[in-house]
Amino acid sequence: MRSRSFLVGAGSLLADTLVDRADIEGALAVLDAVLAASTGGEEVLRDVRYHKGGAPGEHRPRGGGAGDLPDIQEKTPGYRDVESRLQS
Repeated sequence: MRSRSFLVGAGSLLADTLVDRADIEGALAVLDAVLAASTGGEEVLRDVRYHKGGAPGEHRPRGGGAGDLPDIQEKTPGYRDVESRLQS
């Protein structure tokens, strides 16, 4: 269904825009809403969780974002740059 892919794409773009405007909490809230509403399958959810994990660390609220990266690394070793993000 096209609307599902639009939801993920639009949510990701909105989150990027919010990060650019220094609204990290807003960006994380958008990505959480996408995760809650998406039925795009495990790969789509992993991609959105990866995006969420990319929130700048100094602005990331407690328990937000990076908490997804260890789970992604465990379930999909070698996925993108998750290992290096976890080491930094």
